[in-house]
Amino acid sequence: MSLFKLQLEDTYDINTATRKKIYDLDRCEAFIMERGTSIYGPNFMLSLKQRQIFHKLLIYAIEDAENMNKHNLHPNRGLLLMGAPQTGKTAFFRLIQHFFSRR
Repeated sequence: MSLFKLQLEDTYDINTATRKKIYDLDRCEAFIMERGTSIYGPNFMLSLKQRQIFHKLLIYAIEDAENMNKHNLHPNRGLLLMGAPQTGKTAFFRLIQHFFSRR
């Protein structure tokens, strides 16, 4: 039994025709917030800027081709998060790692 209300499987639906996952970004955010609160404490929150970064990372992780194109993200290129120490770069990836597919 999990400590969390939301599981990764709760963040998407399966398209029966294509057998592809269709992610719900609101459910994905709820998944991240629940885990963030568990790991980093009850004061965990995402600012508007952090939410925008989170959405881009999520789009990249789930390989959402339509949204990747809108945000000029390329699936065959890596990501580089830059910023001052202690600004949450590693925390972002710890929380979003569940969404990266295993090839």
